[in-house]
Amino acid sequence: MDINQRSLVNSFPEEKAKLLRKFSSAYRKAPEFKIVFPLIESVFGKNNLNLFEFIYDSLRQVCEFLEIQTEFVISSTIPIDHSLKADEKVIAICRELKATDYLNPIGGLELYSKHIFGQSGVNLSFIKSDELNYTQFGNDFIPWLSIIDVLMFNNRGKTKQLLSKIKTT
Repeated sequence: MDINQRSLVNSFPEEKAKLLRKFSSAYRKAPEFKIVFPLIESVFGKNNLNLFEFIYDSLRQVCEFLEIQTEFVISSTIPIDHSLKADEKVIAICRELKATDYLNPIGGLELYSKHIFGQSGVNLSFIKSDELNYTQFGNDFIPWLSIIDVLMFNNRGKTKQLLSKIKTT
């Protein structure tokens, strides 16, 4: 089943208030809480249970919040053979979009082959983030929590600076 055919649990609308209280309780003393919590409320404020739409909307809102201007292209709207899998599907998307480079999270090292992409005229790179480090209530730093944690403890400028440390391989 494709992501656009999946739904959040039916109890999600009732669980949202509980989840927002947990975020509030965990972060209410964070330096950026008053600025970031309305973003979280907005993300969780939608009543749509479609998983794709929830993720898509949350990504758009976070990018807008951070003033990241990027075009989102929904792969299912690209006219390719959608029965293709893995490398073949990504390469077909790249060809259709006339892309010469494809950037994937580092977890894709085991999924995709630079050699296969190269043979198809597409340069494959992987995103590898250095460990971010910032103050979390003066406690020992806990890495890799979430973008919410980064935003709660860092203003937009500092968050952009931290995100700029992402490297490609």
